[in-house]
Amino acid sequence: MNNGNGNGTHAVAELIPVASFDELNAVKPKSKTKKSKVKKVKTPKLVIDAGSSNTKYFFDGEFGRFASQFKRFTTGECPANTIGVMTMGDSWYAFGSQTESYPMGQTEYGYSNDNKIKSLPIWVAASLVEQEYFLEALIRKDKTGKQIDFDLDVTLLTLSAYRLDEIKKLLAVIKFEYSGRKFKVTIKNLECVPEGFGAAKFAFDMLNPPQQSKGSRRSQRKIEFSVLDLGGGTLTLTPYICKGKLGTGKQTASSGCGLQVIRKLLAVKAPQMVDRGATCFFNKGLMDAIETAKLNDDTSFNCEYIDGRENIQIGEILFASLCDWANEIESVNEILQQVSLLTRRGHKVFLTGGGFEIAPIEKFVRDFIGNNDMVETLPEPGQINIMGLK
Repeated sequence: MNNGNGNGTHAVAELIPVASFDELNAVKPKSKTKKSKVKKVKTPKLVIDAGSSNTKYFFDGEFGRFASQFKRFTTGECPANTIGVMTMGDSWYAFGSQTESYPMGQTEYGYSNDNKIKSLPIWVAASLVEQEYFLEALIRKDKTGKQIDFDLDVTLLTLSAYRLDEIKKLLAVIKFEYSGRKFKVTIKNLECVPEGFGAAKFAFDMLNPPQQSKGSRRSQRKIEFSVLDLGGGTLTLTPYICKGKLGTGKQTASSGCGLQVIRKLLAVKAPQMVDRGATCFFNKGLMDAIETAKLNDDTSFNCEYIDGRENIQIGEILFASLCDWANEIESVNEILQQVSLLTRRGHKVFLTGGGFEIAPIEKFVRDFIGNNDMVETLPEPGQINIMGLK
């Protein structure tokens, strides 16, 4: 049935009445409810290099290091709230220089028994305990007295990336107790990068600075250089071929040929070259002597071994030990000869690692490979591998 009037319009009486213009204006649309923004807690990040001699880390804006050594106390007889001491499982652990404060227990070192890898939970927890203000802030915030849980992202500098599955299992969850409170740390993201990568990133930024203006791209020109990293346990040479971004080539690593093997060579030579029947050369004293060695004004080596109240000069013995290290250990000789060849071809090589913090060792290596403009020691060589990744 057609209710129209023939011209396509409807009768006025049949139109549905609507509110007047004024009435429409009187009805205000409901304002949209503002959703309260929940501030997302940023997961803290730990950059860590668990070396054979020292563990270095960057956490919460702070760089730190401690000797890669620990003692385990099964008796639990340890003063509470002691700096550098924590509980994991049923055992107390002292780490770093704190191990020397306790006569009980046996010291384990990062360079022995695969401790660099299997003891990673200890090194990570120890890094957090070293920055105790972070843990103390969590304790003050939590009034329950219960276990404190938090997430952590970890970037690990290592040559053992091929063991990533094993490392992930080791670091999935870390539980420890400190200052009377239990902590449970869940590693949310784990990244393994090559040793020396932080130094390479710093070197790349030196050679090809990132553009400061917004939206600008880094220069795409091809850049090639290498990084020679001398650590406590390993001497590593890594080539980098970059075109706009950092690209890693194949590493050549001489494992077991870092500062620790120099210390072993020194331990053999020192008794032979020092006519002191009553003197016994201990490993720790020799490593302390190496790490504190300096250059005299005439560039000769000043290296002192402390025997009680007496200082024994072993600078010449250190030089002789370095000669054996560079010439008699085949893998070390091959790497240093390769670096020498690269520099003669105009290839830039950057020196990094804790070994190059020691002036006599830096001088010896530079002299061996040819001290020229193509060799450059990065600033703070013992820290830059970590700080370059912060």
